[in-house]
Amino acid sequence: MTESTNSEPLKLTVPLISNLPSLPLFQTTPIMPLIQEHKARKPGTTTLKAAIDEMLRAYQLKNKYSETYLVAFWEKLVGKSIASRTGRLYVSEGTLYVQILSAPLRQELVLAKTKLIELLNREMGEEVVRDVIFI
Repeated sequence: MTESTNSEPLKLTVPLISNLPSLPLFQTTPIMPLIQEHKARKPGTTTLKAAIDEMLRAYQLKNKYSETYLVAFWEKLVGKSIASRTGRLYVSEGTLYVQILSAPLRQELVLAKTKLIELLNREMGEEVVRDVIFI
């Protein structure tokens, strides 16, 4: 095999940036013309969230809804480590009943009972839990 000895370096031609067509950073035309811009609400209309909240208050279901939400989102509220060591839990008349499967965790939660109540109520945005009983 014969090698060619070429002392010239390989030259690459790269187009200059100034030769590239200019592209706008933000597209000024709407991408999806079917989506309308947000318009102000007509007078006398309410949001769906406000209507549901009003209905729950009118039928006196707000407390029960909040209690059910607390049970459904227990893992999100207290974290995976605590939720994995809890068994049954339910709320009745402002009292949260929690079955703890770990004795050391039970002791820690008993000592931090008021902090747990404050945390749950703050996350819920209202006073849902007034007492916690560990079973």
